[in-house]
Amino acid sequence: MVGREDLETLIQKVEEILEQVKTHQVAFNEVSSHLNRGLTGIKKLVNEAVTGEPSHIDAAELLKQLTQSVKNTVTAEIVNDDLINKEYTTQSIDNSYHINTIC
Repeated sequence: MVGREDLETLIQKVEEILEQVKTHQVAFNEVSSHLNRGLTGIKKLVNEAVTGEPSHIDAAELLKQLTQSVKNTVTAEIVNDDLINKEYTTQSIDNSYHINTIC
C-alpha cells in the first residue's frame, strides 16, 4: 500500500513542474507526456489508498522519472539557448571559400 508521504511528494513534484511551465522555465510540450504519466500515477495511487486495491505503481520510480524529465528538458533548453545566442561571423580565406564560426 502506498504511503501518504509518497503521494504528497509526487503531487509536489507535479506542482513544481507546472510552476516551471508557468514561469517559462520549461516548455509544456517538452514535459506534457511526463506530467500525464505523473497525474495518471497519482490517480492510481489515490485509488489504492481509498480502496486498498493495488495500483502496481512504483512511486519512487515515478518520482525519479519526473525529476529526470525536467532536468533533461532544462539542460536541453540551456544548450539550445546557448547555440541560438551565439554570434556567427564569416571569415574569407579567399574568394572561393568561406568559413562560418561561432564566437
